[in-house]
Amino acid sequence: MTTWLKSALAAAAAVLILAAPALAAPTVEISSAQQDGTDVVVAGSAVFGDQSMVEVGTDAADDAEVLGGPAGGELTGASIATKENGRLLFQWRLAELPPTGSPLPFGTTYHWQFCVSSGGCWQLSAQGMGMGGLFDLAPRPQTDYFAMLVDCSDPQCAELGFTQIHDDLVATFDADAATITVEVPPNLIAAGAGKTITQTDGGFFPVFTAAGEWSLCCWQYSLGTPAGDIVTGDAIDEVTPYAVPAKSVSLALTPTGTEATDADFVGSTSLSGDGAFSGRIAAGDLAPGAYDVSARACFGAGNCTVATAPTTLG
Repeated sequence: MTTWLKSALAAAAAVLILAAPALAAPTVEISSAQQDGTDVVVAGSAVFGDQSMVEVGTDAADDAEVLGGPAGGELTGASIATKENGRLLFQWRLAELPPTGSPLPFGTTYHWQFCVSSGGCWQLSAQGMGMGGLFDLAPRPQTDYFAMLVDCSDPQCAELGFTQIHDDLVATFDADAATITVEVPPNLIAAGAGKTITQTDGGFFPVFTAAGEWSLCCWQYSLGTPAGDIVTGDAIDEVTPYAVPAKSVSLALTPTGTEATDADFVGSTSLSGDGAFSGRIAAGDLAPGAYDVSARACFGAGNCTVATAPTTLG
């Protein structure tokens, strides 16, 4: 194994093995909806929860080159989501993931290369098996895992071109769901709301990519072979761009009993950090009578909840 890789892995931090992250749709409540001249003034509160996982790549479940399904080397897909607190979840999906602590005679490491529209490019890695002293790390139990984030200066970062390894990462290895999820603080990759995470143009480390470019993959390191022997496990070649979602609440005004459509949500609101919102929606030339005010809280496309409250015009 090359010196730079040993140094990089030695700097990687041990991470927690936690329960699978809970994902939930937003909740929203209207506290008041009153006519004010030609407008209806609306106030309320929203709790956004965590965005549901957004699929960004898929792969066949039977195309791993070596040591596939039972070894945790058969990738089937990848997803990204944003938590309510802004932290990002990167998730590898597998055909199978061995239980924590399985005494398997090899190791699997998962890699994800990406760029962010703010200008940075990164490689996120997670170790899939307890590998003991294979990488000359400090003594650790067979069930230990780590995650590593490598910061590069451009999409074609040269070998040895990484600049920093971050340790503020949380990893989840879920054998029942056959997923590996790493939670990344957005400030580490400059990926706040409105930014886009995209596929790289090619591999950051040529020593790993002689057989072809890749963006998301896993490698298998075979114990008992010369240090540095690396065998391709599986790869996802095409990764869909992911837009980091923003929190929003929009308003609609419709006749009582009429469900609001996308075109009806034309009223905007101001939203505070604690989820409180207020805004106006034009009543225009609507006739006096009973109406429904709807507030739609969204945290990313398709992750929305609507609440409705009555109001009277006239």
